[in-house]
Amino acid sequence: MRKIFFIFVFCSSVLFGNSLQAGTDSNGSSLISSFLNLFGGNFSSSSSFPYSSEPGSEYSGTDANKNVKKYWNLRNKFRNNFIKLSTDKGGCLPMEEVKISLDDPNKRFGKWGDSTIKLGWYLGLLGSELHMLSRPNSYPGYGDGNDIQNAIRELFCAFIALERLDRFGEQSIWEVHPVNVAKYPGTEGYQWPDTPGFFVRDDVPFHVMQDLGLYGAEGDYQTWIGGQALPTPPYNREMSQDQVVHLLLGLAIVKHLVPFTYSYQGMNFRHQAQIYARKLVDYVYAGQDQTYEILGIPVGEMNVSWLITNPVSPKINWFGSCPLCVGWFDPFHPVDPDHMGQVTRGADARFFSAGFNFAGYWVSGKSWNINPQYLLAWGGLSQSAVFTTADNAHMVMALASIGNSWGEPTQDLLVAQAAQHDFYLYPLLHSVLHFGGNISAFLESKTLSFLNSAPWSGTGTESGSDSGWASENRFIRKKDDHNRTQLFLLESHGLDYLLLHNLFFIAKPNQYYGVTPSAQPNSVPDFSVPNWPVPPSYKLPPIGYAVAGIPSYLNTCTVSTSVDIPITIEWDDPHGNRDSVAILLDAQPSSGNGIVTSTGTKNRFVYHGKFWNQWWWEDTVRFRLLDEDGNSTFLTVLIGYPGAVAAPPNIGAVGSPTRIVVNGWFGGIPLYGTIEMEFQVYAIDPNCTPPKPSAWIISGMRNAVAYPISPLRFRAIVGWTIFALHGNAGVTLQAATSVGTTGTYEVPINW
Repeated sequence: MRKIFFIFVFCSSVLFGNSLQAGTDSNGSSLISSFLNLFGGNFSSSSSFPYSSEPGSEYSGTDANKNVKKYWNLRNKFRNNFIKLSTDKGGCLPMEEVKISLDDPNKRFGKWGDSTIKLGWYLGLLGSELHMLSRPNSYPGYGDGNDIQNAIRELFCAFIALERLDRFGEQSIWEVHPVNVAKYPGTEGYQWPDTPGFFVRDDVPFHVMQDLGLYGAEGDYQTWIGGQALPTPPYNREMSQDQVVHLLLGLAIVKHLVPFTYSYQGMNFRHQAQIYARKLVDYVYAGQDQTYEILGIPVGEMNVSWLITNPVSPKINWFGSCPLCVGWFDPFHPVDPDHMGQVTRGADARFFSAGFNFAGYWVSGKSWNINPQYLLAWGGLSQSAVFTTADNAHMVMALASIGNSWGEPTQDLLVAQAAQHDFYLYPLLHSVLHFGGNISAFLESKTLSFLNSAPWSGTGTESGSDSGWASENRFIRKKDDHNRTQLFLLESHGLDYLLLHNLFFIAKPNQYYGVTPSAQPNSVPDFSVPNWPVPPSYKLPPIGYAVAGIPSYLNTCTVSTSVDIPITIEWDDPHGNRDSVAILLDAQPSSGNGIVTSTGTKNRFVYHGKFWNQWWWEDTVRFRLLDEDGNSTFLTVLIGYPGAVAAPPNIGAVGSPTRIVVNGWFGGIPLYGTIEMEFQVYAIDPNCTPPKPSAWIISGMRNAVAYPISPLRFRAIVGWTIFALHGNAGVTLQAATSVGTTGTYEVPINW
């Protein structure tokens, strides 16, 4: 992205006003909402879980029993009316609220706003619910095995919804992008690739709205009015930092509270939570490359972290040099890096970057770089006086409660901040995540009063206008909205009550007593893994390749000469948790020609192979990449290197007579005697580079006597007579190489 400066202005960060605004956009009714009651179809309840608008005799006894009965009543209302339990498009995304027509209570108009915030709370609700259901001794009567099965299936569905918004989010924006809508050459059939960590707010199509019995609805993906489905513009669909904050809230609860052994369709929930937290913060941190210009002249480029960009920033090429010329889109080079746009809402996360870092680290174990000035600013946010809006307060408090980011005073600071808008869920969450639920008597009393005041029939203006539960979420909306009234009656999802309920009893199990069992006769449907072109990321095996390095020859010129070949494994995990991938040797090579050992470094091994007896050696080694979800990839590396066939020594000798001895005379004529000869021996070991001398011995003699006189010479003596002036003899030499081969050679002696 290019930043153009025409004058030099130096300014400092501002702590107040719009610089801290990252507000959720579902506060209040939009222009479309005011017309929804004019259009639509018929409402028919699709309820399948037991719900009643008035309490029965079971609503009695202890506060715990009343709240547990109310919990399951509102939980079932949420399942029936506020969510489509499906892994298909639009499934498992909580609806924000339902508007009830004054003319006809059967005419109900839905709204999906900031759905990923609700998805984060839904994840947290399911994580806390599974924690309590898995401890029947601590929470008798809370639920049974069927409830565990239901919650596990819903949690799987919620995670699939999150990945669906991530996986297909870019394509969702591309479908309504002006460049694609205008059908520039090159756009037809183009599918915008996924950028992990970027997501859209929802993908709820009108048929899901119909399935929930709505008369009309609006969302960030589609609005359904008068039987027509109208797409929303790209900026409606983009993620923002407040969505990330509350997704981290849900992921933190799942990571901390769901038993490690709980999984479904191969998805381990705690792994999934940790991996997605890392993926989301990675994308927020990635930032933006910015080119700075003065009077049109580039003067520098730098990456600014913690700016949330929209990766769907297509580049338009022009056939001519004028703006009126025809443009075209290059699908092979789709992105315009110089004009990469930021998301429209909540793009600048720098001021909260320290909070994101602490929270992301606590959930995922990974940390990110923080500018010291923003680390200092985060410390200043521990004081509630800096907040100008509830939108800033709920984000700061959520991040601080997840990451314990102000250290030991965090709990007291959160309690003090909560008073401004009654945001007491966040210090309760902080205590559950970090201090085993140890809360003050004040916070215990405050939370219990909230739970007891919640209406039996549900939250929203229809039932909660006098109880503090009238807003869509009392722990996100400002205090003035907690008892709001509207021209239309509104029903809300109730996730704020449901999550507060579970966190309270997890923190204070001693308050849980006198609860009678509540049967849930219905079941959440069984879900299969979505049949996407590319499977969900938790089903994707690790990827990688193996490289064999340059051979090293050890103990050369010996019988124990061997070859060491380094093997390096490069790998990644499409699911994001690269460090958790194990690199295993699947088996030692079956050829028996070598063995593989580890160097002690995770991805480095050594193949120890033979050298002698073949001119060329080949072998295969197979490795296994294993991720924490049990997905495997096998890598096979081909080993090939030159060897040698051991050769015998080269041996020979050259010599000449050195003395003739006469031992007998007759009449002055020599009759017989000896001839002495000396020979220079050459014995060469050709298996060494360069060749070197080899040891030798005299192993045989024919018609001669021979003996060595030095390491490289021997003397031979033969007899002669006047009656045999010519003769022949031989001395046999034997040599051995350093690799164990031997050779013999008879040195001929003729006279």
